[in-house]
Amino acid sequence: MDLDKEPPAPDVTLTVMIGNSDDRLTQAQWSEFCQRIDDICRGYQKHFAASSDGKQPWQNACWVFDIPADMIDRFKRRIKEIRKIYRQESVAIVHGSTEFI
Repeated sequence: MDLDKEPPAPDVTLTVMIGNSDDRLTQAQWSEFCQRIDDICRGYQKHFAASSDGKQPWQNACWVFDIPADMIDRFKRRIKEIRKIYRQESVAIVHGSTEFI
């Protein structure tokens, strides 16, 4: 055991939620936005990913995955960059720990 090394950061469960309830994005733009967010979430331990039924009046999507705690700030910066490109005012992120009971 190397005592000079810091232990790895514990994983945190993130839930990322996006929406297009203001119809700011066309269907093609919404699809691109979802794909860009999905690309950023890929590579982490995914628990869940889904989006609203395509025939519903509003679009939304959600991803739930584990990420090392020390990666959260970098992840949020990347999400903000994509959010701005697609003229979205916000992306909701909830973080915490997953408890299996």
